[in-house]
Amino acid sequence: MSTPVTQRHEMMLVALDRLRGAGAEFGGFLANHGPMAADAMIRLGAADDVERWVESYRVELSPAPKPGNPVTSENWRVNLGRIDRLGDWDSYFRRQLGDEHWQVVLATWWPRLLPGAAASATHGVIRTAHAVRNLVEGDDPDPLLVDELGAGLAYWAARHQPLPGQPALRGRLALANSVSPPSPRGRGSRRSECPPSPHRPR
Repeated sequence: MSTPVTQRHEMMLVALDRLRGAGAEFGGFLANHGPMAADAMIRLGAADDVERWVESYRVELSPAPKPGNPVTSENWRVNLGRIDRLGDWDSYFRRQLGDEHWQVVLATWWPRLLPGAAASATHGVIRTAHAVRNLVEGDDPDPLLVDELGAGLAYWAARHQPLPGQPALRGRLALANSVSPPSPRGRGSRRSECPPSPHRPR
């Protein structure tokens, strides 16, 4: 049975507080699944087990890396895919999210990071998506959730890994439509709102 939104929100904040200070990776290259797994457990009806699971998982994690040389709006491109700059990416997104609304930061950065969505077997984009899902459910975003969005974006950027070749976007939907919820009339009606791609046989 699913958990009500308010209770789910509170449980997620408890989990994020327990995971505060943990790095995005441990054991050399393994992704920290803590925030993602906690969110999934809460939503799938295992909320009563989350706090205990987080406590046991937390001891396995490495501390977050410290920032060194800042990532800036001028040098960010050359620092994509630099896992050794993870602490600097985390610091950069904390500054950005302190200066701008989280939706503005997300709108700026997800198109930049999308070509490298393969980062850490897609865990960068997955962690970002879990954070966004929790943020959109509340009117007044908690700082822990905003920080978690920054952590997801930072990990995505630091492990940024474009696939070889030039992607060909040949679907019938514009990108914004393809990631939006289905319309009440069904997927077929949503497709009809976009013109067919010239690259796709009719």
